Amino acid sequence: MQYFDILKRAGKITWGYKALWIFGILVALVSGGGNGGSSGNSGASGNWPESGGWGHAPHIPAGLVIGVIALLLILLLLFFIAGTLARYLGETALIKMVNDYEESEVCYTLPEGFRLAWSPAAGRLFLLDLIVWIPLVIFFIGLLFLAGAPLLLWTVDNFVASVAGILFSVGAFLVVLPLLFIIGALVTLLQYFFRRVCVLEGAGVFAALQGGATLVFQHPKEVFLMGLLMCGVNLLGGLGVLLVVLVLLLLALMLSGLPALLAGGLAAVLFDGAFAWVVGGLVFLPAFFALVIFPSLLLRGVFETFKSTVWTLVYRELN
Repeated sequence: MQYFDILKRAGKITWGYKALWIFGILVALVSGGGNGGSSGNSGASGNWPESGGWGHAPHIPAGLVIGVIALLLILLLLFFIAGTLARYLGETALIKMVNDYEESEVCYTLPEGFRLAWSPAAGRLFLLDLIVWIPLVIFFIGLLFLAGAPLLLWTVDNFVASVAGILFSVGAFLVVLPLLFIIGALVTLLQYFFRRVCVLEGAGVFAALQGGATLVFQHPKEVFLMGLLMCGVNLLGGLGVLLVVLVLLLLALMLSGLPALLAGGLAAVLFDGAFAWVVGGLVFLPAFFALVIFPSLLLRGVFETFKSTVWTLVYRELN
């Protein structure tokens, strides 16, 4: 297998086949995030701050609070469903479009790509992930629990037993954590082939598991070396995206930070309390989205497209 030729071919396809980027962005929207709950504590005090002249907060009916919470939970559920659907449609489209391009050099339009993606294969990919990861996560939790079990000796009123519990747990974690990392990396590597057997061969979930595993175990050296190479690519690509995001964030602060401070300062003169922060944020957010969020999402989408293309080419090469 010509490893670097595959990377160059994947780069050429990714750059020239712009319709793929949209589906890469759909994958990046879900697979790259995970910090959506970082602000859950921002205003949970019982009273508004006295220093701002707001006094005690007005009484809020319990029914209204329950209704708002229920609405937020429903919106969160809808967001999860939409994100999951987008991810598996995106993955299905990327695999099919790249494979067909390699077969006959056909370039699908965006609507044609969505028609390709809207297929039973997308649902099978979802089931495939559930079947693979739910037992694996349970297994991981069990191993971590066993590794931490000696810490229960702290409940014994004995210094020697407590120290022994710490030592046993530290030793167990030193063994378990690398083991979990290796198993997770191996399963992730196998999943690239499970998915392609499922999408390109039209296989069912269990047939995809068997077919993907068989292909990998028939070519362990090639898959392992490509996996190592892609680890390096992921590291360099992640650092590159991070560097670009930091530059864009600095640019956003330079272009919109001062106007946001001026608007917030003016609002602070006219109004009491946190309203000034709201005004400043409303001035800053458009530039933040335009200069940071959208470009970084595009970069991650292109990178996800490249990675998916690499593994589709590897799958075709091994077959």
